[in-house]
Amino acid sequence: PYPFQEDLVAAGRQTHNAWTERDPGTVNGDEAMAFGVPFGTRVVRFKRIRYQDALAVAVEQSTILGDYLPDTVTLDDSLYKALEATGTAPARALHRLRAIPLPEDKARQLGVDAGDPGLFLERRGFLKDGRTIEVTRGWYRGDASDLIIDATVPKA
Repeated sequence: PYPFQEDLVAAGRQTHNAWTERDPGTVNGDEAMAFGVPFGTRVVRFKRIRYQDALAVAVEQSTILGDYLPDTVTLDDSLYKALEATGTAPARALHRLRAIPLPEDKARQLGVDAGDPGLFLERRGFLKDGRTIEVTRGWYRGDASDLIIDATVPKA
């Protein structure tokens, strides 16, 4: 359930996050579309830099529906563990990954040059009943990213 940390720890790496922002508020237009909720719906936005050993490897921006994550929740390294503690961890997630040149602001946070190769990840996390609980966007260094996919093929 926590592949970023598990995969790297299994490879003998140390991981940690630097949480750079926590912003409770209400959905903006893009978030209302992504979650399928009306304006005024409460959300909590998080920004973090993810590290592999001492190397910044990803910048992530996550938005969680506010009804599922209290403002008072304590975050350590895993947003999913915090959701699990409240009984609202996603049952499944849909990912989109594409190669991109890193934009200037993200490259600066990752310690690389603007335009260097990177990976852009969009993720939607869903509850068992199909409702979207999480929308995450992440920018990953191209020189420090590795992707492994373990897919389950449904029976015909």
